[in-house]
Amino acid sequence: MQGVDRAARDAGGEASGFAVSLPARGGSGSPGLCYPDVGLVVAAGRVPLHLPLRLPGPGELEALLAGYRSASGFAGVVFVVEEPGVGEVVRAAAARLGMGEVVHVQSAEISPTDRFARVGRA
Repeated sequence: MQGVDRAARDAGGEASGFAVSLPARGGSGSPGLCYPDVGLVVAAGRVPLHLPLRLPGPGELEALLAGYRSASGFAGVVFVVEEPGVGEVVRAAAARLGMGEVVHVQSAEISPTDRFARVGRA
């Protein structure tokens, strides 16, 4: 298994294979590209990992998922979420697009005591 992250992409690395086209938004008139936060290459294909920090805006998540649906070579899409509500929105959008089998939501619940217990440790 190999990994590709945003830093590699920003440095001109191999993350371009993880980009998906998004439809034009607003008045820009041109489509954009979306890159995952982390990309894994496994035997079955590419697996993008998204780490959403907020609830996606209206149509934003559906556009992203539709981009993966129309692209080839992806073995699945993983969303790692801290807030259960974000995971529910992702699951619902995937189901609406018929992608429930390939979109996976993983909880990353961290209690407040866990977050701060490590602060200051080497």
